[in-house]
Amino acid sequence: MSKYLVDENGVIVNEIYVGDRILRKSSIDANKDSLEINNGISFVKLYTNNLATIIEEIGPIEASVMLMLVPYIQYGSGLLVAPNGVPLTKNMLANILNKDLRNVGRNLEGLIRAELIGKHRTGKTVNYTVNPYVFCLGSKVHKVLHRLFENSRWAKGK
Repeated sequence: MSKYLVDENGVIVNEIYVGDRILRKSSIDANKDSLEINNGISFVKLYTNNLATIIEEIGPIEASVMLMLVPYIQYGSGLLVAPNGVPLTKNMLANILNKDLRNVGRNLEGLIRAELIGKHRTGKTVNYTVNPYVFCLGSKVHKVLHRLFENSRWAKGK
């Protein structure tokens, strides 16, 4: 079904296609003093509704570890991966965090207990994912990632 843009005389002046959007003058005016910054640079969405509770619960050390993991979040899957796309192992994380393996293990377990990251086995491989209800890269996540965390206490601002 086609939709048309019609002038005040009823004359068709344009067609509206699927995916088109209408931008009202009030929206244009509201954004006239805004600038787009860091265009093309990757960013992560961090939901702030529970942030104070999270930091209070996990403490400053694990909070800093959590933030240090952010650049390694893979779009859509929430998987923690190296720049070449290989899932990060505990040894790789120890190297990235500049910590010994035992401390990294403790930090990861604390983040897992707090439901901020997940630890998942695929055969012998261990993968780590971030809770998309706390932070994610992009606005869409894979259905599997959603299912992994949909019952976490952070889902839907619980």
